[in-house]
Amino acid sequence: VRSSAASDVYKRQVSVTYRSEKGTSQQTLLPMHVRTEAGLWYCEAYSSEREATRVYRVDRFLEVKTVPSPLQLERPISAIPHVHPSFPEVCIQLTARGVLRLEREPYLASRLQLKGEGEGWLNLRLQPEEYDWLIRILLSLGTDAKVLAPEELRTRIQQKAQEIAHFYTEM
Repeated sequence: VRSSAASDVYKRQVSVTYRSEKGTSQQTLLPMHVRTEAGLWYCEAYSSEREATRVYRVDRFLEVKTVPSPLQLERPISAIPHVHPSFPEVCIQLTARGVLRLEREPYLASRLQLKGEGEGWLNLRLQPEEYDWLIRILLSLGTDAKVLAPEELRTRIQQKAQEIAHFYTEM
């Protein structure tokens, strides 16, 4: 149980300059949880601008300042619903090498299912907004991962692979 003084620390908002793949943004965050995975620090925080809870890489904060005014929320903050039974089922067949490589992915390792000869499956119900993140990981696996479902994810991987192939033919 936290003391009231300690819990006040967790209610402090911060104004951050954050660098992501999409560029640099200014956000007002209410940090909820900090953790480390695979040598990197992550901060789960509620973003006032996005009106949602997100996970931020701490090393991508370019500037952090406390905000004096308290956060006024119209609805309670909830955890990030990346995986939920209502989302489409993602089913991926993996070679033994694919399994070994996904064992290093913090969000995916616990969902791996092994079968004979070291091969395996990855099954989860993932929010479609998270497909871009998963596509980057799957493309790095090449032919060591094969998406069986959903069709939307298969199609988006094919499109991205074609973009990459086209990029290299224009030299």
